[in-house]
Amino acid sequence: MKLCPKCGEVGEFYSGDGWCKTCTGIRNRQWAIENPDKIKDRQLRRTYGITLEDYAALLDQQGGVCRLCGKPPSKKSLHVDHCHESGKIRGLLCSKCNTALGLANDSPDLLRRMAFYLEE
Repeated sequence: MKLCPKCGEVGEFYSGDGWCKTCTGIRNRQWAIENPDKIKDRQLRRTYGITLEDYAALLDQQGGVCRLCGKPPSKKSLHVDHCHESGKIRGLLCSKCNTALGLANDSPDLLRRMAFYLEE
């Protein structure tokens, strides 16, 4: 335990960081609030191998709407839909369409049977 130069309190520290864990957490949360695009870019790169610019281009190609239902995104951005086997990105989907595909286990056969059922 040592004294934090930021808050002046005795606390726990991450190795290599000059501030206590509490002050470091506050600083990191504030940075995330001030830099949402950098957070989103980091997540897209790590998860799908694309940049925020790639995401924007894909959204533009889709006319700014969900690839399946054609509705614009709500408060949340559209989800990156991808094949879980190949990792290939198929498009951007709203929460409802993304959830529907997931609940159907991305099975074209099941989705066709569901469509047939609805059309009966």
